[in-house]
Amino acid sequence: MIKMTRSRIFLAAADEELRRKIKNILMKEGFIVIGETGDGSSALRMIRTLDVDLIILDADLPGVKGFEIARIIKEERIAPVVVMSNSWQKTCRKSKRNTDESFESHRGRGLPQNSAPKYG
Repeated sequence: MIKMTRSRIFLAAADEELRRKIKNILMKEGFIVIGETGDGSSALRMIRTLDVDLIILDADLPGVKGFEIARIIKEERIAPVVVMSNSWQKTCRKSKRNTDESFESHRGRGLPQNSAPKYG
């Protein structure tokens, strides 16, 4: 008979809500989240003391960054690492904010006279 073991996962994400959502998804799929934290220093300390099968890291952790932890974990051959990043979301939010500010600053002014492109 084959004995199935459930994978033990460590999760480190700065955003507590994101961490909770990921943890819930993992647990629903049958994984065991054996540790979690919101900062890099704690993550590295905890990972070294736990028996983990997979580590999921936020790239932008406070303290020791996710990519630095991933490098250390690889050197120490502890477990496979997945590094996630929400920089795309930050970029989109910043872009939207800049667009909104630009729109607000020009609202009601209309186009400058003779601003239409000339053809021909």
